[in-house]
Amino acid sequence: MSCVVLVVLGVGACSNGTDTSAPDTTALPGVTTLAPLAERYEAATLRVFAADGTTREMCVLLAATAETRQSGLMGVTSLEGYDGMLFRFSPASTGQFWMYRTLLPLSIAFFDDGVYVSSTDMAPCPADDPGACPRYGAAAPYTEALEVTAGDLGVFGVGPGTRVEVEGPCER
Repeated sequence: MSCVVLVVLGVGACSNGTDTSAPDTTALPGVTTLAPLAERYEAATLRVFAADGTTREMCVLLAATAETRQSGLMGVTSLEGYDGMLFRFSPASTGQFWMYRTLLPLSIAFFDDGVYVSSTDMAPCPADDPGACPRYGAAAPYTEALEVTAGDLGVFGVGPGTRVEVEGPCER
């Protein structure tokens, strides 16, 4: 998965490992085997109201605390059947994400109270030096950031004019 770190807040969305079905990444300093994502994060239904009027549902992992945002998708090599990860912030943030020790390419969309702000693609940065990893920010303050496999935002109808709402729990 990805290592997305909220630089401005000093919070990261990176985890310290890989899932057990993944290739061995213990050669990366600080990366160890992790418990399955379902054991580390709450899952929720994210309803996506696309600009074209269609509605889709996603099953996403929630990173809503400093601790879960810091572990995020770092070192993960599979979303384990989930559609993505939703990072939630209160109050709104202007912090940047990075892909330090992240192994999967990801796309990220930023929302302010559920309304689309901007999006970008993020390349993996498995480097041991965090300074070697680019930072990715939103065009304006945001309260949610949705990470999905690179290129999949369009699959879920996410883009300009999109709104999202977190619904009840989901299971994968």
